[in-house]
Amino acid sequence: MKKVFFNILIMVAIFFIFDYTIYKINIQKYNLPYSYMFTKKIAVSDENDKDYIDNMLKFREPNIVPNSDKKPIVFTGCSFVYGTGLTDKQTITYKISDLLNTSVYNFGMCSYGINTFITLLKMGIFFDKVKEEPSLVIYIYIGCHLKRIVMPNMYFERNEFLYKPDRNNHLVRKRPPFIISHSALLSSIRSFIFDINFEYNKQYQKYLLKLLKIHILEAKRLINEKYPDTKFLVLLYFDSPLFEQIAPDLEKEGIIIIRVIEELGIDPHGPEYQLPDGHPNEKIWNEIAPLLANRLKEYL
Repeated sequence: MKKVFFNILIMVAIFFIFDYTIYKINIQKYNLPYSYMFTKKIAVSDENDKDYIDNMLKFREPNIVPNSDKKPIVFTGCSFVYGTGLTDKQTITYKISDLLNTSVYNFGMCSYGINTFITLLKMGIFFDKVKEEPSLVIYIYIGCHLKRIVMPNMYFERNEFLYKPDRNNHLVRKRPPFIISHSALLSSIRSFIFDINFEYNKQYQKYLLKLLKIHILEAKRLINEKYPDTKFLVLLYFDSPLFEQIAPDLEKEGIIIIRVIEELGIDPHGPEYQLPDGHPNEKIWNEIAPLLANRLKEYL
């Protein structure tokens, strides 16, 4: 019995050694103590969600054009939309507002994707901020958003806004896996398994694409329940053969899709368009903004 107990202690010790090592490798720049992994509160509750959104999610101030006779435009997505590394005037939202002389809201959320935007819609936070019916909601899509709809981008997140479809293909919250969400090692293993499945498992790719489609359609449905005339547009920042598999289905449901490379003729992969960390710089938005603004005039 003592030998079994000793072996268990050894395995637990080995686990925590590896867990702490992974934590140290990945989390030093965020200056969070290791104890944070065990004390963070992850729970599916309106109170916890609202507290997280109020205190942890930071949004750009909207670009409001006084006395404009045009309906506002809303952008959502990740740090590409938010404009990580850029000033307010360097962001795509500011430039579109200036070109079209209309108010533009920036719901870009660093390290998140459309799943977190779904939470803003379901909790009414979006409608509290956007009180006038917008002409367009524009979601800037990049490929890593597929991963973000099934697991958090950073394992030390205090909350996880993940959803699964019900029988009617409406999204309901998933309860986070408690042990995995509190372990750097297990979160890294989960991410590794995702990468392997994503690369080699065609059925898993189809599942992710179906889930992404449901998220996009759910966002449109939730918006149109309050703002029935608002159009939903996906701006495909990089070419994505995977996304193109669901594009026809989305377009049949009234989703507008604009492709930066194919339709606007700009390839954002070039280093001249990127900040040192890979985020878009002002140059790419200077080139995209006038072309996109001309396209958007069709829908205003």
